[in-house]
Amino acid sequence: METPEAFQGGMSIEEIAKARNLAVSTISGHLAELVMKGGLDVEKVVDKQTLLKAKQLVEENAEYDSLLYSLLKEHFDASELTIILAWLRREN
Repeated sequence: METPEAFQGGMSIEEIAKARNLAVSTISGHLAELVMKGGLDVEKVVDKQTLLKAKQLVEENAEYDSLLYSLLKEHFDASELTIILAWLRREN
């Protein structure tokens, strides 16, 4: 069972990690890569409100690019943040 198929089948990131005996961060990374390549709609992983909040924080703090990760990690968990950053890179 691969990550994309498991996720499309309705498993959560945590369930996939457990089933594949991998870290949650690894599974988030797999999904983030899919989001970046356009193979997965980000809103299937992270809700729209969370995405909009992240985008707003980035836009409001663009001049602090080197501190961006630190700023965002205060607002989002690691799994969400990996996917959000992939989405933001794809959007720009």
